[in-house]
Amino acid sequence: MREYDRSWPTQVDTIAIDPRSMQVTSRADFAGFPLIAKLIRWGIDMHMGILFGVANQILMAAVGLGLVGAVVYGYRIWWQNRPAPGALPRTLVQSWLRLSVPLRIVVALVAAGLGWALPVAGVSLAAFLAVDILRWRLARSAPRPLPAE
Repeated sequence: MREYDRSWPTQVDTIAIDPRSMQVTSRADFAGFPLIAKLIRWGIDMHMGILFGVANQILMAAVGLGLVGAVVYGYRIWWQNRPAPGALPRTLVQSWLRLSVPLRIVVALVAAGLGWALPVAGVSLAAFLAVDILRWRLARSAPRPLPAE
């Protein structure tokens, strides 16, 4: 049998009891957890909305609604600025080439740091960049139609 004590949302003490003898077989006090384990526990509790009760749930709902709004707004911006039919596609490489060299270095370092800290996001970013570079090269090499006179 195992029971979790959630008397305070910032700690999770665990105690295991043998149901036949009612003796404590093991105990894990949250105070003895390493810092990383505590941070993971607090992050899970915050994500689930139980860290600070109703206030945390309202905050998580607001963050979720904000993300939905950002996605909708992003699609709206793309729709208003999408390339005309038959025009060359806009790529991230074109924006990259307009940056100054020091700014390119900063962007590359930030992307590398985030990719190292968040490997799944780093792999996704690398895949996105590979597709974008491929689109940019194909658009550059494609024959362009002559303007109508």
